[in-house]
Amino acid sequence: MASKRIGPAIRAHREAEGLSQAAVARRAGIHAAMLSRIERDERSDPYFSTIAKVAAVLGLSLDELAAESGLPSVRRVRSAASAEAVRLDEDLATVSRHLSRAQDRLTRARSRKLS
Repeated sequence: MASKRIGPAIRAHREAEGLSQAAVARRAGIHAAMLSRIERDERSDPYFSTIAKVAAVLGLSLDELAAESGLPSVRRVRSAASAEAVRLDEDLATVSRHLSRAQDRLTRARSRKLS
C-alpha cells in the first residue's frame, strides 16, 4: 500500500474530524509515533492492517482512502468506529483524569486535617 499520498489523505481526514494523532492511534491500537510517521510519509510501506485500522477509526472505507490516495480499489471494510466515538472516548478519559486528580487532592486535604 505504498503511496506518497496515503499519509496526507489520512492526516486531512483526521484533522477534518478534529481528532488528535494520539486519539486516533489509541483507538486504532497503534503508537502515535507510527501514525505520525505514516502521515508524514516517513513510513514508506505501512502494513495494510495498520492502514485498515486507522481508516476504520476515521469512518472511512479502504476504497475511499485508496481513491483519495490514487491507489487501486481494495476490498470494502467498514467499522462501527467513528470520529464521534473517538471524541467521546477522549472526553471520558479527560473527565476520568480530572476526577482522579480531584480525589487525590481530597485525600491529601483530609490527611492534612487529621494530622
